[in-house]
Amino acid sequence: MTCILPVLLLLNLAAGQGQSLDLIRMAAEDQADRQFKSRPSPEEETRMKTNDRERQMRAREILRHAAKLKAEEFSAAALIFQHGQTAQDYALAHQLSICAGSLGKIESLPALTEDRFLEAIHRLQRFGTQFSWAGTGTKLNPIDSGKPTSVTDDLRLNYMLPPVSLAAKLGIAANQAAQVQVFARLELRRNPHKPLAGNPAVSRDLKRLRPNARGIKRVLAYYATRKIATDADLDNAARVLLGSSDPDVLLLAHEFAALAFMEGCRPSGPLASAAWDKFCQRVHREDMTIRTMPYSCLATQLVRP
Repeated sequence: MTCILPVLLLLNLAAGQGQSLDLIRMAAEDQADRQFKSRPSPEEETRMKTNDRERQMRAREILRHAAKLKAEEFSAAALIFQHGQTAQDYALAHQLSICAGSLGKIESLPALTEDRFLEAIHRLQRFGTQFSWAGTGTKLNPIDSGKPTSVTDDLRLNYMLPPVSLAAKLGIAANQAAQVQVFARLELRRNPHKPLAGNPAVSRDLKRLRPNARGIKRVLAYYATRKIATDADLDNAARVLLGSSDPDVLLLAHEFAALAFMEGCRPSGPLASAAWDKFCQRVHREDMTIRTMPYSCLATQLVRP
């Protein structure tokens, strides 16, 4: 009996390492399958989708048995499901990418997965990450804009994305063109030696606001004037917006809370999840809520961070 526990621990450790390597390897294969300079042929599309389905089956098996994952593993799984076939796949990819971000993975995948999910449920994308083939190049798909709740270029930068005008002009190449802007924003928001100060008066007001019509209107006014700055501001603003029943307001609440969570505000994780679930309920997609996703690693990271 004295030798059984160490052997079992070694076996479990080896299995966990194997699963991790599987996810990382499959994510690399996913990207290798997509190295096209022009629109893929029908045969190439069929082969790629077949490979995608096989990777997703294996990834689901790993997620079902994983109590906990590392940032790179969450990110790899998110990428695999970002190339799924259903809205459920994209919803899962979105939550996995937020988990990765909360553990230190810095990437724009949370925005990409949200946009793809929204298009799959026949809503407009918000961040401007989804393109379609147009001749020999790509064009930006229609985007939600012009509303008080629409994603601003300021919020896009926080999610490591270029301004929407640049994306419309340059297509996918906009990501490369905006690198200086993106990394400057990253340095501003995540410099441990110089925490973001924000506006103390606005921060105090956000903390006092209640989740009612007046509070929501005030939060949206601060958002329009780029006064919601710190992680605490984002968290407090999201708590106010969560009082709404408007799907667009709830999505913005989710985006605020998810960003704060990924930047280190741990209490914002359950808030981001609550806003997501309430949005799904309001658009009659209860099957996309986090509680319907049968993976303990998600609940461990998102709901009980």
